[in-house]
Amino acid sequence: MIKEKRVEDDLEWMESSAQSRAQARADRLALESFTASLEALLMKEFADGKASGIDQKREARAHKSFLKHLEGLKQAVFVDENYRYLAEAKVHRIAVFQTQSANRRHLP
Repeated sequence: MIKEKRVEDDLEWMESSAQSRAQARADRLALESFTASLEALLMKEFADGKASGIDQKREARAHKSFLKHLEGLKQAVFVDENYRYLAEAKVHRIAVFQTQSANRRHLP
């Protein structure tokens, strides 16, 4: 049985963490959006008139700043997804509590 206190704590967490969760999502989306721009900027560095677009792309993606960016993106995705899964678990726990409460009300 899920206790009412646990549900109250879940609701409190969802409310109090809203800004942090939103920031995590914003960070992730910003880094995802920047990926193509960074790749284009780096490809431009390798555009010497001889290198094909594929060669430029390969060099750009192997560049240390692009790899560093991908590590940052990986961390941002982890934080965002962790918040998402925690919130989802809390929503499900609240739903189970509601079902349990309704069932108790209908017992003789």
